[in-house]
Amino acid sequence: MTLTSLLIVLAAAQAAPLTAPAWTTPPQIDYPARAAAAGIHEGSTTLRCRLQRERVTGCVIIGETPAGFGFGQAALRAAAQAKPAPGQPRDVQFTVEFRLDDPQLTPTSSAR
Repeated sequence: MTLTSLLIVLAAAQAAPLTAPAWTTPPQIDYPARAAAAGIHEGSTTLRCRLQRERVTGCVIIGETPAGFGFGQAALRAAAQAKPAPGQPRDVQFTVEFRLDDPQLTPTSSAR
């Protein structure tokens, strides 16, 4: 699914002692079709992950807002394909914020 109006923001989780990673290839995510179909134009997911040999593994969803519209799964899929920069801490936590800038834009593929 390709969306032209997707803004992705990665930030360190505020209440956690873990740091956000630096990326050589940042997470590239698709806006969840279920959220767009429901008229939801923004959401966020906080992930806690482990970095091993320039790979992101073992991610766990710490928080998802709003829940049940696919933001968490979209963030997990994206994190699995991202590549962290070398020399990162082993355990990281970060937030992926989703914004669908154009309320008229809807995904063409179904929710996964």
